[in-house]
Amino acid sequence: MGNVQLLEMKEEHLLQTFDWLQSEELRSCIDSIGAPDWETHKQYWIAALQDQTRRSFAIFFNGKHLGNCGLVSLDRKRSRAELWIYLGEAGHQGIGGQAARALLNLGFHQENLHKIFVRVLETNQPALNFFRSLGFSQDG
Repeated sequence: MGNVQLLEMKEEHLLQTFDWLQSEELRSCIDSIGAPDWETHKQYWIAALQDQTRRSFAIFFNGKHLGNCGLVSLDRKRSRAELWIYLGEAGHQGIGGQAARALLNLGFHQENLHKIFVRVLETNQPALNFFRSLGFSQDG
């Protein structure tokens, strides 16, 4: 099995991300309303990539871009952030867990965070199970 790499999100990753977000199934899992149009998508990401309260990464495995992840609401004074992750390519067992663990490591050790949390739709049982397997507990 190859290694998962988290590469800083760049404009070159936007087209693949846009294609994934055309999937109603993926959008329903990440609580995204409606398929984005290209200009709105591009403007969102250009602003996001400059936002100092977030770190965004493209997830690569064996040289292929399979998903995205990151930390948002990055509050360095309170040492906390929210983690987000999705895979746009199905059928890659274990990649999400490897990417999430790498992101948690980055958050705790490079960003010196003390708390990393996620928001998950209560209807998304696979995501609830996934985050529990990483050591997250339900709060609320």
